[in-house]
Amino acid sequence: MARRPRGDEQLVALARSRRWRSAAAVFECSTGGGWEGVRAFNALLHAFKGGRWARALRALAERWPRRPELASEVSLNSVLAALGSAAEWRRAGSLLAEMGRQRLEASSVTFGTIIQADGNGMQWHRALETLSNRISTVICFNSAIAACERATSWHMAVATLAVLPEVRVLPDVTTLNSAMSALAASEWQRAVCLFFNMPFYAMQADVVSYGSTLRSHWQVAGQLVRLMACALVRGNIITATSAVKASSARWEAAVRAFGDLAGVSLQATLVTYTTLVGALRSRWSMGLALKEQMGAAASRTDAIFGCELLEVAGPGEHRWRLALGVFAVIKPNAFTRSSLASAFARTEKWEGALGCVSGGDLATANAALHGCARSAQWSRAVGLGAETRRPRPEISYGSMSPRKVSQFA
Repeated sequence: MARRPRGDEQLVALARSRRWRSAAAVFECSTGGGWEGVRAFNALLHAFKGGRWARALRALAERWPRRPELASEVSLNSVLAALGSAAEWRRAGSLLAEMGRQRLEASSVTFGTIIQADGNGMQWHRALETLSNRISTVICFNSAIAACERATSWHMAVATLAVLPEVRVLPDVTTLNSAMSALAASEWQRAVCLFFNMPFYAMQADVVSYGSTLRSHWQVAGQLVRLMACALVRGNIITATSAVKASSARWEAAVRAFGDLAGVSLQATLVTYTTLVGALRSRWSMGLALKEQMGAAASRTDAIFGCELLEVAGPGEHRWRLALGVFAVIKPNAFTRSSLASAFARTEKWEGALGCVSGGDLATANAALHGCARSAQWSRAVGLGAETRRPRPEISYGSMSPRKVSQFA
């Protein structure tokens, strides 16, 4: 078997890594024609797929009249995919019409890409129109249902799913997952019903199925997490966060769902912790207890978790004590120091605020100045301003008493 020219190999490698500028330069230097030229051109268009739809269209328009053989189904589908990812559904429709005028046959993949472009552009009615007038395959139906999901049009998603038996198209797991996701926000009972009817379609729920249904309602979140454990389905961060977020309206259910994550071998991450903390609201003591359970995850946490916890802590003595406990397990940086200094400043703990200044940034210094001002420690504030040796913006002046600004200056 003849080895592909080196230029084609290089072009394909560049296209896979989406280095479109280098791919375009290599293509311009290539002299291969015929089949090799088509493959090189397809690789070039693939490099433009990640949002470079204008360049993909320009490349096609420049070469199509001179070299009609380059306009293959693969190349046109690549351009349509670039248009679809950018929600350029009008241009995708125009290109499909041009294919008809050039007597190029469009496949189910082509129509599936067109429907996907309609869906990304929130044009679910156009997606359904394309579906009704063209080749009906499961790929096209999946794209149409996904379009309905993005437009929060659950009733049309259900109607599209009901058409499948009439056109003798068998749904797959992606079909049902898209339908459940469309139903979860507004019709959670229907989403759960469809989930438990998956065996009727001779299908087994996967992690996406659980994730789509978990976010539907707090009443079923815990049950579904336990079902995942029984079915030996390993979850991911999406399913974990969906379970806790669905239960956020009832903090007790959120805590139970959080505890059930261990049954599916899910390691709670920062996102899951912060979601649970949001569900706890004013129950700051439970949030502090949660911090103690973080274990190995503590080394990977950052200021996001701490700030979420401080938001539910409320004012008063508890706030700065909680801040100390949380930031003891968080890797310090300028942002965490400024957050801790702010917590001290709000409770007039100016000594603690001053202790955060070392290694902090301007925001940390301003928070410390604010704490000194609240406690009438203006001399400390003046000394702090001199020690930091920073430019003196308005916010720093505003942190001190107006009567003492002149002494600082």
